Amino acid sequence: MTQDELEALIAAGESEHVEFKEEFSKKESNIYNTICAFSNDLSRSNKPRFLLFGINDSGEYTHLKADERLIQTLSAIRSNANILPLPMMNIEKISTEHGDVVIVKVEPHPDAPVRCDGRVYVRIGTRVTVASAAEERRLSEARTSNARTFDVKPCLSSSLEDLSIELFKLTYLPYAIDRETLLANHRELEQQLASLRLYDLNEKCPTNAGILILGMDPNFYLPGAYIQYVKFLGAELASEIDYELRF
Repeated sequence: MTQDELEALIAAGESEHVEFKEEFSKKESNIYNTICAFSNDLSRSNKPRFLLFGINDSGEYTHLKADERLIQTLSAIRSNANILPLPMMNIEKISTEHGDVVIVKVEPHPDAPVRCDGRVYVRIGTRVTVASAAEERRLSEARTSNARTFDVKPCLSSSLEDLSIELFKLTYLPYAIDRETLLANHRELEQQLASLRLYDLNEKCPTNAGILILGMDPNFYLPGAYIQYVKFLGAELASEIDYELRF
């Protein structure tokens, strides 16, 4: 980004696509929430979002001095697993006569909904909030059946009957979603599964990930989907097998 482009971004003020921050504080959890919301692109604008450090709410420079440690701390947000799937973001610094500005550019994620600590956040105007059930469903439906990765593609011809719903509700769900959200959750089972990429609402069937994680018999739909443990009697692969088990 050039300085002229930065000036234009600041002059336009805070919006759905831009947020100003005077400085970075590790105690400010809403930075994570904002990046999550930017990734979700509820309005489907397909435009990048920008988080600007070194600018106050009035659009004025705060004479920030951004060292390498700040850049590294912001870069670590991408990979510390608070936000999943990992956000698509880029960080750069522009130095001006009024101080430094650190720009966090966040691209809309193709595999929304994106979660931060188990919650889906969206940005409406200049406000970041937890997504409603309808908003989360909208994000799930926007993810197309020709998704880029194998795990989120629909496992055609499979159905809910092929999944262990008990395993999902008692084991998987409590670890994937925070307790407060679960208590307020009144969505249908398909919507719950879809929000975690385990079900495709368009094709009305589980995804490959759903079959692999919750499937009663994953091998029926995905031959070779197992881990094999083998204990040999000798030190060579040609040695006689003592014990074998497939998971």
